[in-house]
Amino acid sequence: VKLLNEKARIFMQQGQLARAEQLFDSAILLNKQIPGFSKNKEKAYSYLYRSQLAHKQGLVSEAVTWCNMALQELHFRFRWSRAEDLPADPQAVISPVAFFEVLKQKALLLQLQAAQTGNNKYLDQALRTWLLAVQTTAYIKASFDNDEAHLFFNESNHGFYKAAALAAATLYETTGKEEYLEKYLQISEGFKGNVLYRNVQANAVRNDGVLPDSLLKQEASLKQLLAVFTTRLNQLSSSEGSEQVQKRITSLQFELSRLQKSFERYPQYTQMRHPQRGTSVSVADIRRFLPAHTAAIQYLWCDSVLLVFTATVKEAQLLKLAITPATQQQLNQYLSCLYGTPEGLRFAGYESAAQLYKHLFGTVSNGVHAKSSWIVFPDGPLNQLPFETLMPHPGRRRWLVESKTISYHYSFLLLLNQLPYPARMDTMFVAAPFAANGASLPGGYLSALPFSIQETDAFASVRLLNQGATKQKFLASAGSSSLIHLATHAYANEEALGTGQTFVQFA
Repeated sequence: VKLLNEKARIFMQQGQLARAEQLFDSAILLNKQIPGFSKNKEKAYSYLYRSQLAHKQGLVSEAVTWCNMALQELHFRFRWSRAEDLPADPQAVISPVAFFEVLKQKALLLQLQAAQTGNNKYLDQALRTWLLAVQTTAYIKASFDNDEAHLFFNESNHGFYKAAALAAATLYETTGKEEYLEKYLQISEGFKGNVLYRNVQANAVRNDGVLPDSLLKQEASLKQLLAVFTTRLNQLSSSEGSEQVQKRITSLQFELSRLQKSFERYPQYTQMRHPQRGTSVSVADIRRFLPAHTAAIQYLWCDSVLLVFTATVKEAQLLKLAITPATQQQLNQYLSCLYGTPEGLRFAGYESAAQLYKHLFGTVSNGVHAKSSWIVFPDGPLNQLPFETLMPHPGRRRWLVESKTISYHYSFLLLLNQLPYPARMDTMFVAAPFAANGASLPGGYLSALPFSIQETDAFASVRLLNQGATKQKFLASAGSSSLIHLATHAYANEEALGTGQTFVQFA
């Protein structure tokens, strides 16, 4: 069966579609001859490839049907009757990764039908399919510890998240329904926040000794067993054997769920996970979290479209901005000016700074512009852009940093679930070696920082100033401090580590 599938895929790639169809049908027929076995990953892949072939033949509706047959082959409880039907959950499947691949294919086909017909019902069906695919990726990450799961997340699956986000944004734009704004947030956070948040949380739990090693080893063992039995299920050829393995998988899933629920008996673990949110976030969560003077601005770079989600305590907004070749060229030119202007030459990026500001913020609401503090969530090439350097008023040449306090974050999920490490004022280390007027190193190449004294006034802790702020005292005291604040000169050059060109300067 595998051989027939691979040969057929080669013919399909070469454009010999009739020959590919014949071989795929032979693979499906051969699968059906296996006695007494109802679920088979290879048969599901034959259906998936048959869907891809029908797509190439221009038979989109037929291609969706083949996807439904593949989903039914992978899922133990799913029976389809309508093209838009979907399984209820991603757990009762013989191969979560194959299940994800079929969902992705079906969602793309439904989006194609929406584009061909102009009917938003297909786009809504595509979005529902994308959301189930997002749930499947979360399930794979949370429940499996094997090479297949690791490879799945190391491979580039960014495109499917962005296609899903575009579907949600388009539906929100055309209907104005808040449900699509929530779904967009679910997708964008699944892409940017969920996996990273789980890793941050897992590392904190392991490194801080919050949970006993015995429980962590038990969790790892259950995940590995779940992966082993799922792999075994794909290889069985008897109905009786597959039922026994499926029962074992179900038992392991319940056991893992019960074990992870038991973690909540440990207060520190419960504290690390926000009791009201866990691993999801809503628009209402964000608006409740934001201070009155703050706006959040999240970007998602989707090739030719930039999605912009903004939120304040009073409103939320989702915009679609075009990314034209001219926009990309302007961004590249501005970054080149910022990072590549030789010393002594006039800076030539003022116009680009103003044009980029107009493009990125020109259509956001007045409520966002009125806030004095912005939290920016960049994406794609915007990760290289220091937003502080943009210019709201080109004629006045005033940088954005002069009117806004700007901070950066990776995702709302991480922002709203920040680990609570309260800073104890009696264990804070503060050093300001250049606080005195006229303070400098011999040769004068590092000058005084007289305003750095103001950075230390609010701290009642270990407070070292001027000549007292030595490296030796830092090494002796800072390690036992809960927070370290250094108001001094520093320079980072990744290529010059160990040469003395990368440093933090003490007295």
